[in-house]
Amino acid sequence: MRKVIQTWWPLAAGWLVMTIEIPLLAAFVARAADPKVHLAAWGMLFPIVLILASPVMMLLAASTTLCKDWQAFTTVRRYMYIIAAGLTALHALLAFTPLFELVVVDFIAPPAEIVEPVRMGLRAMLPWSFCLGFRRFNYGILIRAGHTQVVTMGAVTRVCGTLLMALLLFMLDGIPGALIAAGGIVFGVITEAVYAGIQTRPVLRNELRHAPRLAEPLTLPIFRAFYLPLVMTSLLQIAVQPVVTAALSRMPQPLDSLATWPVLYGLIIIFMSVSMASIEAIVVLLDEPGAPATLRRFMTRLAITMCSLLIVLNATPLAELWFTNISALPTALVHPAHMALWLALPIPALAAFEALFQGTLMHRRRTRGITEAVLLGLTLIGCVLVVGVLWGEIPGIYVGMVALSLAYVGRASWLWRRASILNRIAHG
Repeated sequence: MRKVIQTWWPLAAGWLVMTIEIPLLAAFVARAADPKVHLAAWGMLFPIVLILASPVMMLLAASTTLCKDWQAFTTVRRYMYIIAAGLTALHALLAFTPLFELVVVDFIAPPAEIVEPVRMGLRAMLPWSFCLGFRRFNYGILIRAGHTQVVTMGAVTRVCGTLLMALLLFMLDGIPGALIAAGGIVFGVITEAVYAGIQTRPVLRNELRHAPRLAEPLTLPIFRAFYLPLVMTSLLQIAVQPVVTAALSRMPQPLDSLATWPVLYGLIIIFMSVSMASIEAIVVLLDEPGAPATLRRFMTRLAITMCSLLIVLNATPLAELWFTNISALPTALVHPAHMALWLALPIPALAAFEALFQGTLMHRRRTRGITEAVLLGLTLIGCVLVVGVLWGEIPGIYVGMVALSLAYVGRASWLWRRASILNRIAHG
């Protein structure tokens, strides 16, 4: 258990620091001009750039799992550059061509007043995909080598850069709120990418270059079989956000729901972050004797702890403090946010168990089950949202929270089933 905690806590601290970044940026937007409009724009913009970058999200898992010798490192690095460059080109097409009208205006159909803020923010975040992929690739190498505390400091570096740039833009007159958030977060990820590249150099020079060569070289078919299901997983998982925002735009009180969603979702992500951080730790630690039982105990305790903390927050004046004083939500949106949060209470616990099963499948290179689970979750979300749109009586923020909770129930259940099958096979 001591080794689990030693491996996990720096990653958890780094994830926690990064997830705090989102609600802090929303707080800047809420204090700028036209807060409701620009909170809604930021709530739509950020999911779009996430889905554009989704194929590089899993480079962290890929480099942690696969980069065990120099040949594997150079192979994964080559694919990282190809994927990141292609996504940057796609981002540019969406931000600077009529493709924006087709995808954002016609398909998502947002309120007219948020279209231009979304377009400006999308253009400002052009370097996002490349820097994100480069950072996650290098962090996987550091985690594999046991340098998890370096990853924590990278997250601190990123958040400091983000807040510094957001504060600078906030102090300038006339900068729209959505552009403040976009400029802050892209500067932060550039800063962290530079930091990750510098910190990885000695590990490459002194450790990975001299690592024993694996008996089976990493080839394109092996990499593709491992990575493509993860890409689909990331794509489907992040697709939840634009799907939700598109549905919120078609339900009662669309602007209120779109403005509340990023603040509420950002808070939930904070309580999920320490579980998300455990996936790479689980991948590395499962090589140790006796790890499965210890990891199950650890993740169960983590699930209970995070769910209890969210209940305490929402049942006490801390919720009012968060929504009113920290997030600076408009007064009319505080009560809906508080009530919608009750619908999300199971999510932190489900995220912990999902991380345990997902890490197990990654360790054994059986990533298809992860894609299946995310597809099931997206299907459940879609069904609930369609019902909400067709019914047209309930504000979208409540429908969205119910859909998200049911999706996590479905995903965790399916991952448990897949991991259990593997365990039975492994034990004869």
